[in-house]
Amino acid sequence: MIDGIRDHIRASILEQASVIGKMRYYFLDRHYTLTLRVLLILVCFSVTLLSTLLLRESAVTGNFLKGLIPVGAMAALIVLLFVYSNMELTAIVLFFVTLMLADGVGTGTGTKITFTFLGINLWAGIWLFKMAVIDRKFTFRPAPVNKPILIFVTIVVVSFLWGNWFVDVPVSGIYYEKFFPRIMTLVVLVVSPFAVIMYGNHIRSIRTLKLLVYVFLICGLVYGVMRIAGNVPTLLNIRGQFPIWVSALALGQMLINTRLPWYVRAACGAIVGIWYYIQLGLGLSWLSGWLPLTMVVGIMLLIHSRKLLLVGALIAGAYVLINLSGLQENFAREDEESGGTRQAAWSEALKVAEKHLLLGTGPAGYAFYYMTYGFKANFSHNNYVDIIAQTGAVGFTAFIGMWLSFGWTAWKMWRFTPNTEGFVQGLKLSLLACWPTTMVVMMLGDWVTPFTYTQGLAGIDYAIWAWMIPGWTVALYHIGGGYVAEQAEKAAQAALKAEASETPSAPQLKRGRRQLSPGIGE
Repeated sequence: MIDGIRDHIRASILEQASVIGKMRYYFLDRHYTLTLRVLLILVCFSVTLLSTLLLRESAVTGNFLKGLIPVGAMAALIVLLFVYSNMELTAIVLFFVTLMLADGVGTGTGTKITFTFLGINLWAGIWLFKMAVIDRKFTFRPAPVNKPILIFVTIVVVSFLWGNWFVDVPVSGIYYEKFFPRIMTLVVLVVSPFAVIMYGNHIRSIRTLKLLVYVFLICGLVYGVMRIAGNVPTLLNIRGQFPIWVSALALGQMLINTRLPWYVRAACGAIVGIWYYIQLGLGLSWLSGWLPLTMVVGIMLLIHSRKLLLVGALIAGAYVLINLSGLQENFAREDEESGGTRQAAWSEALKVAEKHLLLGTGPAGYAFYYMTYGFKANFSHNNYVDIIAQTGAVGFTAFIGMWLSFGWTAWKMWRFTPNTEGFVQGLKLSLLACWPTTMVVMMLGDWVTPFTYTQGLAGIDYAIWAWMIPGWTVALYHIGGGYVAEQAEKAAQAALKAEASETPSAPQLKRGRRQLSPGIGE
């Protein structure tokens, strides 16, 4: 009887629905799997027929490219279906791509659209499509990062439009001509923070985090040995701040994960030592090379053991004393080559920002003001200055707020996630230390939001790690039990407050006794 009533209600609703609504119900809601199978069969037959016809034509002309286009389209469809059905596996594959496939597709302009850039945009687009069209709701894991990311992304898009509307007249010619670099920079500024949400939502198990971390460590060891030997293939990616992230992850496991065999912990220590040697021994004059690495190691030692921090400080002091003259020469050279130059670059970029203070010049926009007005200074090589020049005071405020939310999430992850096993404890320490280090790294170069005319579009291949790590933080906060523990603590505190408010205070008890006690002479 209940089924009959339900069918009657459904039939009455369908009678009032539009044609599109009825089609959506029958093909998507009620017969989704059958519809998908039929469509795939039709697509396969169509592609096969079209490819056959084009190849017959190609046999005459000798140009077989047209015949391969449908095959390529079918391969692209397979990739789309794979991503749609395997979001977590896509996250793993994309991470592997950043480490082992630092290449891309040529555009004919001397700039390659990298596989990392293509992959992360494809992943994000399919996920948004799935939520908007199939699920018809947008759901994210609860985290302090969600709203700040969406606010910053929105401001970046508004800044892009704002830059078009309020571009200086002398700049407008080259500004509109360079639409492709501007739109690519916009996409990078949007998809990079969105990667935090995607990794935070699609990593579903500690096993996945272990896979990501251990692959990173293996690559760090192998790539480090290759770097010392002087032969790292160009496809393998050690650019950007790779030494920081791999050393932080290795040190966390070495210090805390006592469940690892001794030789694995020794290998983790070797990773830190190798990259310290590379950054200090081979690139000491490069401030961005040794300072962030020293900072992340120092923070981790400070949190874990002050005795170890003291030992590290003594070793560092001895190294400085032994190599004092060489260090002074290197620092003087660094100050001469980069110190004054970068200050001048920051000053020029901020001059442009002053005239476009609200929402900036748009993504990549201030480069065209440099080109038009003949600024002699280089670009800023500073993420903070880049953001304020491109998105103005509003975008800069949102950017800082977003990164503060990353730090707050890291602290909540550290505070509430139970120490269930050695791996989780080590990863917690690594992720917590990476946040303040990233805040400093952004002052030393455009390592987190790569600028189009310095790092180029390929910069996303290594800058994306700085966004993946906060995503791992969100994931660990949930799958490690931190979110549940935090909610339980909040519920307990609320219960205690409610109980305290219901319990009468001492003055209230005294007044009650006076009212209940009989007066003298009664």
